[in-house]
Amino acid sequence: KRWPQEVVNQGKLSNKDAAYVVDHIPLPLPNPWKRNIRPGDMQFFKDGTGIMPALDGDVWLAHGIDKSLKQVRWTRFTSGLHEPMTAAIRDGELYVFDRNGIWRLVDSDGNGEADVHELFSNAFAQTADMREFPSTLRLAPGGDFIIAKGGQQASTLGKHNGSVLRVSADGRSSEVLGYGFRQPSIGVNLRTGLITSSDQEGQYIPSTPLHIVRDHQFYGYLADGLQEREKYPAPIAKPLTWLPHAVNASAMSQVWLFDAKMGPLNDSMVHIAFNRPELFRVMFNDRGSVPQAAVVSVTSDFKYPPLNGSLNPVDGWLYIAGFQILGWGNALDTLAGLGRVRYTGKPVTLPRQVIPMDKGVLLQFEEKLDPKTATDPNSYSLASWHYVRTYKYGSPQYRANGE
Repeated sequence: KRWPQEVVNQGKLSNKDAAYVVDHIPLPLPNPWKRNIRPGDMQFFKDGTGIMPALDGDVWLAHGIDKSLKQVRWTRFTSGLHEPMTAAIRDGELYVFDRNGIWRLVDSDGNGEADVHELFSNAFAQTADMREFPSTLRLAPGGDFIIAKGGQQASTLGKHNGSVLRVSADGRSSEVLGYGFRQPSIGVNLRTGLITSSDQEGQYIPSTPLHIVRDHQFYGYLADGLQEREKYPAPIAKPLTWLPHAVNASAMSQVWLFDAKMGPLNDSMVHIAFNRPELFRVMFNDRGSVPQAAVVSVTSDFKYPPLNGSLNPVDGWLYIAGFQILGWGNALDTLAGLGRVRYTGKPVTLPRQVIPMDKGVLLQFEEKLDPKTATDPNSYSLASWHYVRTYKYGSPQYRANGE
């Protein structure tokens, strides 16, 4: 073995009195190889072994994760990748997305380290532009992969910057599912195939949206200075919802909580926010002619900036990794971290449904409410506003009359 040593540490369980809490797991720092660790994702094999790709070029394995987190053992699985940020598991095999493409990493001799590094797919364009991050890699029904690629071109107008693509199951071809994103991060429903993506406020993106991605639609972003200003190549797809910048300034990926042990959140979609660090529940509304969604906070008890994550199939809880990305800004100054969102069994006061209607908004909650409080108008506050899409950074909140 190249790296026979283990790094062993102990996690810290949350002592918060809440339905959903965040336990924090120390990264394998320091380590014998003096490697920095900026993790972009956390995925799991069926036995509960965690896989954590780090921007610094390594992939780490986490062993011994249990409820107590008393002894988490880290080993180094491989090194030398070009800024890997995300991973996926298919049929027990590990795939990692970096600046060169999608790698299939195989431990053929069972010694805990990768000895086969196959460039499984580079069937899509890639530039050296700083912000063309390999943002998200997710498995789709049927064995295809869905990837999201960063789109903030500063110097090079690439073919697939700011796109969400489907990569064929054999890795030989790809197709663009949506383009015109500034910084997309995705989620895939493995039961229905539904693909969603967030984006980040900036030029041409008036606030933080969540989208359904399909039909090669255009989602509104142009690279200022590299493309003609406000000359859109196609109609702009409408989002599921807008999140105010003050609530979610930097949006990340989405996770479907199937086969989870997350209480009332089971079988729903959650959305990860980078800044401010937070986890949101996304409630879909398909009653109208246009799909919509509402978003409510689950927890903001993160001590680090989260990016991507997944469910551990052994304990059914959600694990999220992340690190600071230069230029994005964050309410926290922690460089990186790994956390577990755990359901404690305490009462959940979150809404189950939020549905706009002709006479108001219908709210349905997970728990029975106090009738006096629930019927008191002073228990609620309501505001409405409009955004305007321009080449300028973000948008003010406008009244209906445009003021």
